[in-house]
Amino acid sequence: MNRLIGKRLLSTRISTSTVLPINGNGKELYTIANSLHFEDYRLDINNPITFIPADKDLESLIGLKVIGTDERKEEAEIIFDNGFKLIVNMRDEVYYDPESMVLNGPNSFCAVWN
Repeated sequence: MNRLIGKRLLSTRISTSTVLPINGNGKELYTIANSLHFEDYRLDINNPITFIPADKDLESLIGLKVIGTDERKEEAEIIFDNGFKLIVNMRDEVYYDPESMVLNGPNSFCAVWN
């Protein structure tokens, strides 16, 4: 996620999908994905996210610049220039999609977090 440092968040989008087990056994899962569009990069987040301050949302981050990122075993964090933070829950028990996050960028760059 270090590639996002210095980049401004231009827009966001929330999408939904349904995940079905391959073997046909089990329940389908309804998932929500968040797409964050930065200068030159798009970050798709499939895991749950939280905000600091807690009363913020994706829309309140538009126009802000990333000044730092941090990746730990159980969470990933994006820090914006006004002090707001977006935290992605990376714990195994919340993982339900093919990937937790995907970062796409210039020159066919792609990084995947599972």
